[in-house]
Amino acid sequence: FTVSLLSTAVIMSAHKPCTPLLENAANGIGILASILFSAMYIPQVYTTYCNKGSGALSLPSYGLQVAGGVLLGYFQMIASHEQWSTWLPNVTSTAEQSVVLALALYYDTRHRWRKSL
Repeated sequence: FTVSLLSTAVIMSAHKPCTPLLENAANGIGILASILFSAMYIPQVYTTYCNKGSGALSLPSYGLQVAGGVLLGYFQMIASHEQWSTWLPNVTSTAEQSVVLALALYYDTRHRWRKSL
């Protein structure tokens, strides 16, 4: 459904300026993408919390994803003044990744500190 909606919006906007209908469709896609990103990271946040550690997560990978997401969000919001429906999914994803990274770092650091005592 989303691919069909997106394809239709791209084809229609290539021929003429965006109409209110297309802007609403784009906003809807942005909201849907944000919800899906949240749904994607919620199980990882839960697992990291329950396991009280990073497990098999790659902390450098998450760190790079968060840094890239912050830069992309800054560019989309501030530098290029994109519509909120464009940057909201990225900001949502970066926030979720930041939570996973912060939890993993906290629990791993706490575990190392307790182990050294």
